[in-house]
Amino acid sequence: MKKIEKWLTSPFMQRAVYLLLLLLWLYINKSNGNFNRFYASNTLGIPYAVIVFLPALLLGLQVYWNKQWLWRVLCGFLICFTLWLATLSMPSIISAAGAGAKTIVWGFGVIGFTVLLVLLLAFLNWMLLHMKPKR
Repeated sequence: MKKIEKWLTSPFMQRAVYLLLLLLWLYINKSNGNFNRFYASNTLGIPYAVIVFLPALLLGLQVYWNKQWLWRVLCGFLICFTLWLATLSMPSIISAAGAGAKTIVWGFGVIGFTVLLVLLLAFLNWMLLHMKPKR
């Protein structure tokens, strides 16, 4: 773990990881040329374009400048996103596990995907917290 933490403190590697995360974020959120989707709002009333481009802008700025104040904003954003996702999804998963039309089949795939998503977010939070720039 110490080697990974030391590796993550290198400014070059930090920028490379931020660039990789930026490209991954844009790839995941590509709209296949359908830009009408960006004008639609999510359940909270926030336009989808803001949800996609705000993190992309923050990651792009961090690739370019790699400043501590941007790192703090990114950390806060990721922690808020993780908490929002947990508070939004966990109650609905638990309530849907009961009887009725909303029943979820708790198969290996559903449980595995949920565990994988939680582990991925935990790893991203851990990694970002250890990528604090020196300046």
